[in-house]
Amino acid sequence: MNNLALVPPLSHDFKKLMLAHYAFMVFTQLPGVFINTFLLERADLSVVLIYNILVYIFTAFSMHIVPPFMRRFSAAGVAKIGVGMYACVYLILLIFMDRAVNIYVLIGVLTGTAAGFYWLGYNYLINVLTENDNRDKGLGLLNAGYAVAGMLIPPFSGWIISLFKASGYVIIFASAAAVAALTALLYSRLPSTKSEEKGSGKLAKAYKLVFKDARWQIALAGEVCKGMREGSLSFMLSVALFALVNSTLLVGLNAFAAGIAATAANLIISRVIHPESRLKWMSASVSGMVLIAIMLIISPTPAIIVTFSVINSLIQNFLQTPSVSILFSLFDKQREAVALKAELFAIRELALGFGRGLGIVVFLLIPNDPHSLALGVMFITLIQFLTVFLNKVTVKQVRELDVRG
Repeated sequence: MNNLALVPPLSHDFKKLMLAHYAFMVFTQLPGVFINTFLLERADLSVVLIYNILVYIFTAFSMHIVPPFMRRFSAAGVAKIGVGMYACVYLILLIFMDRAVNIYVLIGVLTGTAAGFYWLGYNYLINVLTENDNRDKGLGLLNAGYAVAGMLIPPFSGWIISLFKASGYVIIFASAAAVAALTALLYSRLPSTKSEEKGSGKLAKAYKLVFKDARWQIALAGEVCKGMREGSLSFMLSVALFALVNSTLLVGLNAFAAGIAATAANLIISRVIHPESRLKWMSASVSGMVLIAIMLIISPTPAIIVTFSVINSLIQNFLQTPSVSILFSLFDKQREAVALKAELFAIRELALGFGRGLGIVVFLLIPNDPHSLALGVMFITLIQFLTVFLNKVTVKQVRELDVRG
Protein backbone atom coordinates (compact mmCIF):
# COMPACT_ATOMS: atom_id res chain seq x y z
CA MET A 1 0.00 0.00 0.00
CA ASN A 2 2.89 2.36 0.71
CA ASN A 3 4.23 1.77 -2.79
CA LEU A 4 0.89 2.77 -4.28
CA ALA A 5 0.67 5.91 -2.14
CA LEU A 6 3.93 7.14 -3.67
CA VAL A 7 2.75 6.87 -7.30
CA PRO A 8 3.21 10.33 -8.93
CA PRO A 9 0.12 11.92 -10.50
CA LEU A 10 -0.29 11.81 -14.27
CA SER A 11 0.49 15.02 -16.16
CA HIS A 12 -2.00 17.27 -17.97
CA ASP A 13 -0.38 16.41 -21.31
CA PHE A 14 -0.80 12.70 -20.57
CA LYS A 15 -4.50 13.31 -20.01
CA LYS A 16 -4.67 14.98 -23.43
CA LEU A 17 -3.05 11.86 -24.87
CA MET A 18 -5.66 9.72 -23.11
CA LEU A 19 -8.50 11.68 -24.73
CA ALA A 20 -6.93 11.48 -28.20
CA HIS A 21 -6.25 7.77 -27.83
CA TYR A 22 -9.79 7.12 -26.59
CA ALA A 23 -11.05 8.68 -29.85
CA PHE A 24 -8.65 6.43 -31.76
CA MET A 25 -10.10 3.42 -29.93
CA VAL A 26 -13.62 4.44 -30.96
CA PHE A 27 -12.92 4.68 -34.68
CA THR A 28 -10.79 1.53 -34.85
CA GLN A 29 -13.34 -0.49 -32.82
CA LEU A 30 -16.24 0.57 -35.06
CA PRO A 31 -15.09 -1.70 -37.92
CA GLY A 32 -12.69 -3.69 -35.70
CA VAL A 33 -13.19 -7.42 -36.02
CA PHE A 34 -15.92 -6.83 -38.60
CA ILE A 35 -13.34 -6.20 -41.30
CA ASN A 36 -12.49 -9.86 -40.73
CA THR A 37 -16.15 -10.93 -40.94
CA PHE A 38 -16.58 -8.67 -44.00
CA LEU A 39 -13.78 -10.57 -45.76
CA LEU A 40 -14.91 -13.96 -44.43
CA GLU A 41 -18.38 -13.44 -45.93
CA ARG A 42 -16.76 -12.89 -49.34
CA ALA A 43 -13.75 -15.27 -49.22
CA ASP A 44 -12.34 -18.14 -47.15
CA LEU A 45 -10.43 -18.18 -43.85
CA SER A 46 -7.02 -18.13 -45.55
CA VAL A 47 -7.76 -14.64 -46.92
CA VAL A 48 -8.56 -13.41 -43.40
CA LEU A 49 -5.38 -14.93 -41.98
CA ILE A 50 -3.17 -13.56 -44.78
CA TYR A 51 -4.77 -10.12 -44.38
CA ASN A 52 -3.87 -10.12 -40.67
CA ILE A 53 -0.33 -11.34 -41.34
CA LEU A 54 0.13 -8.46 -43.81
CA VAL A 55 -1.10 -6.00 -41.17
CA TYR A 56 1.49 -7.25 -38.67
CA ILE A 57 4.33 -7.35 -41.21
CA PHE A 58 3.73 -3.83 -42.49
CA THR A 59 3.17 -2.45 -39.00
CA ALA A 60 6.70 -3.55 -38.16
CA PHE A 61 8.14 -2.49 -41.52
CA SER A 62 6.57 0.99 -41.50
CA MET A 63 7.88 1.66 -38.00
CA HIS A 64 11.38 1.49 -39.48
CA ILE A 65 10.64 4.44 -41.75
CA VAL A 66 8.76 6.50 -39.13
CA PRO A 67 11.67 7.84 -36.96
CA PRO A 68 12.82 10.46 -39.53
CA PHE A 69 9.22 11.69 -39.73
CA MET A 70 9.11 11.87 -35.94
CA ARG A 71 12.21 14.06 -35.84
CA ARG A 72 10.63 16.27 -38.50
CA PHE A 73 6.98 16.39 -37.37
CA SER A 74 6.97 15.17 -33.73
CA ALA A 75 5.48 12.03 -32.18
CA ALA A 76 1.96 13.47 -32.26
CA GLY A 77 2.52 14.38 -35.92
CA VAL A 78 3.32 10.83 -37.01
CA ALA A 79 0.35 9.55 -34.98
CA LYS A 80 -1.84 11.94 -37.02
CA ILE A 81 -0.36 10.58 -40.27
CA GLY A 82 -1.33 7.10 -39.11
CA VAL A 83 -4.86 8.25 -38.31
CA GLY A 84 -5.13 9.71 -41.82
CA MET A 85 -4.06 6.39 -43.35
CA TYR A 86 -6.69 4.55 -41.33
CA ALA A 87 -9.29 6.95 -42.72
CA CYS A 88 -8.07 6.11 -46.24
CA VAL A 89 -8.59 2.39 -45.53
CA TYR A 90 -12.22 3.01 -44.55
CA LEU A 91 -12.79 5.17 -47.64
CA ILE A 92 -11.35 2.42 -49.87
CA LEU A 93 -13.69 -0.11 -48.26
CA LEU A 94 -16.62 2.28 -48.84
CA ILE A 95 -15.72 2.75 -52.50
CA PHE A 96 -15.03 -0.90 -53.38
CA MET A 97 -17.34 -2.77 -50.94
CA ASP A 98 -17.85 -6.31 -52.39
CA ARG A 99 -14.89 -5.82 -54.73
CA ALA A 100 -12.65 -5.00 -51.75
CA VAL A 101 -11.90 -8.70 -51.31
CA ASN A 102 -9.97 -8.49 -54.60
CA ILE A 103 -7.63 -5.88 -53.10
CA TYR A 104 -7.35 -7.32 -49.59
CA VAL A 105 -3.55 -7.27 -49.96
CA LEU A 106 -3.60 -3.49 -50.50
CA ILE A 107 -5.99 -3.06 -47.55
CA GLY A 108 -3.71 -5.15 -45.32
CA VAL A 109 -0.60 -3.22 -46.39
CA LEU A 110 -2.22 0.18 -45.86
CA THR A 111 -3.74 -0.84 -42.50
CA GLY A 112 -0.36 -2.12 -41.31
CA THR A 113 1.40 1.05 -42.44
CA ALA A 114 -1.21 3.19 -40.67
CA ALA A 115 -0.72 1.16 -37.50
CA GLY A 116 3.06 1.56 -37.70
CA PHE A 117 2.86 5.34 -37.87
CA TYR A 118 0.20 5.59 -35.18
CA TRP A 119 1.58 3.16 -32.62
CA LEU A 120 5.17 4.37 -32.79
CA GLY A 121 4.06 7.94 -32.17
CA TYR A 122 1.68 6.86 -29.42
CA ASN A 123 4.21 4.61 -27.64
CA TYR A 124 6.84 7.34 -27.79
CA LEU A 125 4.41 9.77 -26.19
CA ILE A 126 3.59 7.31 -23.41
CA ASN A 127 7.28 6.89 -22.67
CA VAL A 128 8.01 10.60 -22.40
CA LEU A 129 4.77 11.62 -20.66
CA THR A 130 5.00 9.02 -17.86
CA GLU A 131 7.61 7.91 -15.33
CA ASN A 132 8.53 4.38 -14.28
CA ASP A 133 6.58 4.80 -11.02
CA ASN A 134 3.29 5.91 -12.61
CA ARG A 135 3.51 4.09 -15.96
CA ASP A 136 1.46 1.07 -14.83
CA LYS A 137 -1.25 3.45 -13.66
CA GLY A 138 -1.23 5.35 -16.96
CA LEU A 139 -1.24 2.19 -19.06
CA GLY A 140 -4.02 0.75 -16.92
CA LEU A 141 -6.22 3.80 -17.54
CA LEU A 142 -5.45 3.80 -21.28
CA ASN A 143 -6.20 0.10 -21.55
CA ALA A 144 -9.37 0.51 -19.49
CA GLY A 145 -10.56 3.00 -22.10
CA TYR A 146 -9.71 0.49 -24.82
CA ALA A 147 -11.70 -2.15 -22.96
CA VAL A 148 -14.72 0.16 -22.63
CA ALA A 149 -14.59 0.87 -26.37
CA GLY A 150 -14.27 -2.86 -27.01
CA MET A 151 -17.25 -3.46 -24.72
CA LEU A 152 -19.68 -0.90 -26.15
CA ILE A 153 -18.82 -0.39 -29.81
CA PRO A 154 -18.63 -3.92 -31.35
CA PRO A 155 -22.17 -4.83 -30.15
CA PHE A 156 -23.41 -1.60 -31.74
CA SER A 157 -21.52 -2.34 -34.97
CA GLY A 158 -22.71 -5.95 -35.00
CA TRP A 159 -26.30 -4.82 -34.47
CA ILE A 160 -26.07 -2.28 -37.30
CA ILE A 161 -24.59 -4.86 -39.68
CA SER A 162 -27.15 -7.50 -38.69
CA LEU A 163 -29.97 -5.01 -39.19
CA PHE A 164 -28.87 -3.36 -42.44
CA LYS A 165 -26.67 -6.13 -43.96
CA ALA A 166 -24.36 -4.62 -46.62
CA SER A 167 -25.63 -1.10 -45.89
CA GLY A 168 -24.61 -1.68 -42.28
CA TYR A 169 -20.99 -1.99 -43.34
CA VAL A 170 -21.36 1.33 -45.22
CA ILE A 171 -22.62 3.03 -42.04
CA ILE A 172 -19.79 1.58 -39.94
CA PHE A 173 -16.96 2.43 -42.38
CA ALA A 174 -18.29 5.98 -42.89
CA SER A 175 -18.64 6.55 -39.14
CA ALA A 176 -15.09 5.31 -38.55
CA ALA A 177 -13.70 7.75 -41.14
CA ALA A 178 -15.57 10.64 -39.49
CA VAL A 179 -14.28 9.83 -35.97
CA ALA A 180 -10.78 9.47 -37.41
CA ALA A 181 -10.96 13.12 -38.48
CA LEU A 182 -11.86 14.11 -34.90
CA THR A 183 -8.94 12.02 -33.58
CA ALA A 184 -6.49 13.88 -35.81
CA LEU A 185 -7.78 17.16 -34.38
CA LEU A 186 -7.26 15.94 -30.80
CA TYR A 187 -3.68 14.94 -31.56
CA SER A 188 -3.07 18.48 -32.80
CA ARG A 189 -3.50 19.65 -29.18
CA LEU A 190 -0.57 17.57 -27.88
CA PRO A 191 2.90 19.07 -27.34
CA SER A 192 5.51 18.82 -30.09
CA THR A 193 7.60 15.93 -28.73
CA LYS A 194 10.45 14.94 -31.05
CA SER A 195 13.07 12.21 -30.67
CA GLU A 196 16.22 13.49 -29.02
CA GLU A 197 19.06 12.54 -31.34
CA LYS A 198 19.78 14.44 -34.56
CA GLY A 199 21.73 13.32 -37.58
CA SER A 200 21.76 10.16 -39.67
CA GLY A 201 22.27 6.47 -39.01
CA LYS A 202 20.06 6.19 -35.92
CA LEU A 203 18.40 2.96 -37.04
CA ALA A 204 21.77 1.34 -37.70
CA LYS A 205 22.96 2.44 -34.26
CA ALA A 206 19.85 0.97 -32.67
CA TYR A 207 20.35 -2.38 -34.42
CA LYS A 208 24.01 -2.36 -33.42
CA LEU A 209 22.95 -1.84 -29.79
CA VAL A 210 20.48 -4.73 -30.02
CA PHE A 211 22.97 -7.13 -31.61
CA LYS A 212 25.76 -6.39 -29.15
CA ASP A 213 23.71 -6.13 -25.95
CA ALA A 214 22.19 -9.32 -24.49
CA ARG A 215 19.77 -7.23 -22.44
CA TRP A 216 17.96 -6.13 -25.57
CA GLN A 217 18.07 -9.59 -27.12
CA ILE A 218 16.39 -11.07 -24.05
CA ALA A 219 13.81 -8.28 -23.80
CA LEU A 220 12.90 -8.57 -27.49
CA ALA A 221 12.72 -12.38 -27.28
CA GLY A 222 10.08 -11.82 -24.61
CA GLU A 223 8.15 -9.61 -27.05
CA VAL A 224 8.26 -12.35 -29.70
CA CYS A 225 6.83 -14.90 -27.26
CA LYS A 226 4.14 -12.51 -26.05
CA GLY A 227 3.21 -11.59 -29.61
CA MET A 228 2.48 -15.21 -30.54
CA ARG A 229 -0.58 -15.21 -28.30
CA GLU A 230 -1.47 -11.53 -28.38
CA GLY A 231 -1.71 -11.28 -32.17
CA SER A 232 -3.58 -14.44 -33.09
CA LEU A 233 -6.14 -14.37 -30.26
CA SER A 234 -6.96 -10.72 -30.98
CA PHE A 235 -9.17 -11.94 -33.83
CA MET A 236 -9.14 -15.75 -34.03
CA LEU A 237 -11.73 -16.27 -31.29
CA SER A 238 -14.18 -13.89 -32.97
CA VAL A 239 -13.55 -15.47 -36.38
CA ALA A 240 -14.06 -18.97 -34.95
CA LEU A 241 -17.28 -17.87 -33.25
CA PHE A 242 -18.57 -16.25 -36.46
CA ALA A 243 -17.72 -19.41 -38.45
CA LEU A 244 -19.78 -21.51 -36.01
CA VAL A 245 -22.86 -19.27 -35.63
CA ASN A 246 -22.68 -16.83 -38.61
CA SER A 247 -23.94 -13.89 -36.54
CA THR A 248 -22.21 -10.49 -36.39
CA LEU A 249 -24.55 -9.56 -33.54
CA LEU A 250 -23.33 -12.48 -31.41
CA VAL A 251 -19.73 -11.56 -32.23
CA GLY A 252 -20.48 -8.03 -31.04
CA LEU A 253 -22.16 -9.25 -27.85
CA ASN A 254 -19.16 -11.48 -27.17
CA ALA A 255 -16.96 -8.39 -27.47
CA PHE A 256 -19.30 -6.56 -25.07
CA ALA A 257 -18.91 -9.22 -22.39
CA ALA A 258 -15.16 -9.44 -22.94
CA GLY A 259 -14.95 -5.66 -22.74
CA ILE A 260 -16.62 -5.60 -19.32
CA ALA A 261 -14.01 -8.07 -18.08
CA ALA A 262 -11.12 -6.16 -19.64
CA THR A 263 -12.35 -2.85 -18.21
CA ALA A 264 -12.46 -4.32 -14.72
CA ALA A 265 -9.00 -5.81 -15.17
CA ASN A 266 -7.41 -2.56 -16.32
CA LEU A 267 -9.01 -0.50 -13.57
CA ILE A 268 -7.60 -3.00 -11.07
CA ILE A 269 -4.19 -2.82 -12.78
CA SER A 270 -4.15 0.97 -12.52
CA ARG A 271 -4.53 0.65 -8.75
CA VAL A 272 -2.66 -2.46 -7.63
CA ILE A 273 0.34 -3.08 -9.90
CA HIS A 274 3.62 -1.32 -9.17
CA PRO A 275 7.22 -2.09 -10.23
CA GLU A 276 7.84 -4.59 -7.43
CA SER A 277 4.70 -6.65 -8.14
CA ARG A 278 4.80 -6.86 -11.95
CA LEU A 279 6.32 -10.34 -12.25
CA LYS A 280 3.97 -11.88 -9.66
CA TRP A 281 0.91 -10.66 -11.57
CA MET A 282 2.36 -11.87 -14.87
CA SER A 283 2.95 -15.39 -13.50
CA ALA A 284 -0.56 -15.53 -12.04
CA SER A 285 -2.01 -14.37 -15.36
CA VAL A 286 -0.32 -17.10 -17.41
CA SER A 287 -1.33 -19.79 -14.93
CA GLY A 288 -4.94 -18.66 -15.19
CA MET A 289 -4.82 -18.59 -19.00
CA VAL A 290 -3.57 -22.20 -19.06
CA LEU A 291 -6.46 -23.31 -16.85
CA ILE A 292 -9.10 -21.74 -19.08
CA ALA A 293 -7.39 -23.15 -22.19
CA ILE A 294 -8.01 -26.62 -20.72
CA MET A 295 -11.70 -25.72 -20.56
CA LEU A 296 -11.64 -24.82 -24.26
CA ILE A 297 -9.98 -28.14 -25.17
CA ILE A 298 -12.59 -30.15 -23.26
CA SER A 299 -15.57 -28.50 -24.98
CA PRO A 300 -14.89 -26.07 -27.88
CA THR A 301 -18.54 -25.05 -28.36
CA PRO A 302 -19.81 -21.51 -29.10
CA ALA A 303 -20.86 -21.07 -25.45
CA ILE A 304 -17.44 -22.15 -24.19
CA ILE A 305 -15.66 -19.92 -26.74
CA VAL A 306 -17.64 -16.93 -25.40
CA THR A 307 -16.86 -17.94 -21.80
CA PHE A 308 -13.19 -18.40 -22.64
CA SER A 309 -13.08 -15.02 -24.40
CA VAL A 310 -14.53 -13.22 -21.36
CA ILE A 311 -12.23 -14.87 -18.80
CA ASN A 312 -9.24 -14.41 -21.10
CA SER A 313 -10.01 -10.70 -21.42
CA LEU A 314 -10.05 -10.43 -17.65
CA ILE A 315 -6.67 -12.01 -16.94
CA GLN A 316 -4.50 -11.50 -20.04
CA ASN A 317 -4.02 -7.80 -19.23
CA PHE A 318 -2.09 -8.79 -16.10
CA LEU A 319 0.53 -10.23 -18.45
CA GLN A 320 0.53 -7.58 -21.15
CA THR A 321 0.56 -4.31 -19.18
CA PRO A 322 3.40 -5.15 -16.75
CA SER A 323 5.52 -6.51 -19.62
CA VAL A 324 5.24 -3.17 -21.46
CA SER A 325 6.28 -1.28 -18.32
CA ILE A 326 9.27 -3.61 -17.85
CA LEU A 327 10.44 -3.01 -21.41
CA PHE A 328 9.98 0.75 -21.07
CA SER A 329 12.12 0.71 -17.92
CA LEU A 330 15.01 -0.60 -20.04
CA PHE A 331 14.51 2.35 -22.41
CA ASP A 332 14.76 4.71 -19.46
CA LYS A 333 17.69 3.17 -17.59
CA GLN A 334 20.18 2.38 -20.36
CA ARG A 335 22.17 5.45 -21.34
CA GLU A 336 22.70 4.39 -24.97
CA ALA A 337 18.97 3.77 -25.47
CA VAL A 338 17.70 7.20 -24.44
CA ALA A 339 18.69 8.89 -27.71
CA LEU A 340 17.43 5.98 -29.83
CA LYS A 341 13.95 5.51 -28.42
CA ALA A 342 12.08 5.90 -31.70
CA GLU A 343 14.33 3.41 -33.49
CA LEU A 344 14.23 0.93 -30.61
CA PHE A 345 10.44 1.17 -30.56
CA ALA A 346 10.50 0.22 -34.25
CA ILE A 347 12.74 -2.79 -33.54
CA ARG A 348 10.52 -3.76 -30.62
CA GLU A 349 7.50 -3.68 -32.94
CA LEU A 350 9.38 -5.85 -35.43
CA ALA A 351 9.92 -8.45 -32.70
CA LEU A 352 6.31 -8.20 -31.55
CA GLY A 353 5.05 -8.39 -35.14
CA PHE A 354 7.26 -11.41 -35.83
CA GLY A 355 5.71 -13.14 -32.83
CA ARG A 356 2.19 -12.19 -33.95
CA GLY A 357 2.92 -13.60 -37.39
CA LEU A 358 4.22 -16.84 -35.87
CA GLY A 359 1.02 -17.14 -33.84
CA ILE A 360 -1.10 -16.83 -36.99
CA VAL A 361 1.11 -19.39 -38.78
CA VAL A 362 0.32 -21.84 -35.97
CA PHE A 363 -3.37 -21.55 -36.86
CA LEU A 364 -2.65 -21.73 -40.60
CA LEU A 365 -0.86 -25.04 -40.11
CA ILE A 366 -3.47 -26.79 -37.97
CA PRO A 367 -6.79 -28.23 -39.24
CA ASN A 368 -9.70 -25.79 -39.43
CA ASP A 369 -11.90 -27.26 -36.69
CA PRO A 370 -12.79 -26.17 -33.12
CA HIS A 371 -10.75 -28.84 -31.32
CA SER A 372 -7.59 -28.01 -33.28
CA LEU A 373 -8.19 -24.33 -32.53
CA ALA A 374 -8.30 -25.16 -28.82
CA LEU A 375 -5.02 -27.09 -29.01
CA GLY A 376 -3.42 -24.16 -30.83
CA VAL A 377 -4.60 -21.80 -28.08
CA MET A 378 -3.04 -24.06 -25.43
CA PHE A 379 0.26 -24.20 -27.32
CA ILE A 380 0.68 -20.44 -27.63
CA THR A 381 -0.48 -19.98 -24.02
CA LEU A 382 2.15 -22.37 -22.60
CA ILE A 383 4.80 -20.31 -24.41
CA GLN A 384 3.83 -17.38 -22.16
CA PHE A 385 5.70 -18.99 -19.28
CA LEU A 386 8.81 -18.23 -21.34
CA THR A 387 7.58 -14.63 -21.69
CA VAL A 388 7.47 -14.34 -17.89
CA PHE A 389 10.93 -15.86 -17.49
CA LEU A 390 12.49 -13.50 -20.06
CA ASN A 391 10.84 -10.50 -18.39
CA LYS A 392 12.20 -11.67 -15.04
CA VAL A 393 15.70 -11.62 -16.53
CA THR A 394 15.09 -8.12 -17.93
CA VAL A 395 13.95 -6.83 -14.53
CA LYS A 396 17.14 -8.17 -12.96
CA GLN A 397 19.24 -6.48 -15.64
CA VAL A 398 17.45 -3.15 -15.21
CA ARG A 399 18.14 -3.29 -11.46
CA GLU A 400 21.82 -3.86 -12.22
CA LEU A 401 21.76 -0.70 -14.37
CA ASP A 402 20.26 1.16 -11.39
CA VAL A 403 23.08 -0.02 -9.14
CA ARG A 404 25.72 1.08 -11.64
CA GLY A 405 24.06 4.45 -11.96
